[in-house]
Amino acid sequence: MKEIVAKTYSYFLLKKLPTPYFRTIMVFCGFAILHLFVFYGIFPLPESLNPFSMSKIPIRNYFTGAIFLGAIYFIFCLVFKEKDIKKYSFTEKQLKYFMPKMLLYFVFLFITLIILSTMHLRDKWY
Repeated sequence: MKEIVAKTYSYFLLKKLPTPYFRTIMVFCGFAILHLFVFYGIFPLPESLNPFSMSKIPIRNYFTGAIFLGAIYFIFCLVFKEKDIKKYSFTEKQLKYFMPKMLLYFVFLFITLIILSTMHLRDKWY
């Protein structure tokens, strides 16, 4: 997994994009959230453990979302430290073929999420 994160970081460095480490962490936070949504689409969660439940108080929803997303971000920051990621080196050819694979994986994950949301699998558990 660290190699995949390092390739993403190296790709952002190669393209000379600002804040490559932050971008890398946010990309993988997005993947983690999509995976959680896919898991949530298959298995039901009790209302007390459901981070996606909506309250009638909007500020509570914002606060819950910020805590949830912030926790995922800080977990990724602790697991994938910038100094550890910088130790890897890749050729330009490796990075060139890596990003289309990441994009295809994102599309696959998104299509899976759409299919699961239309199937209503959680309702079949009850």
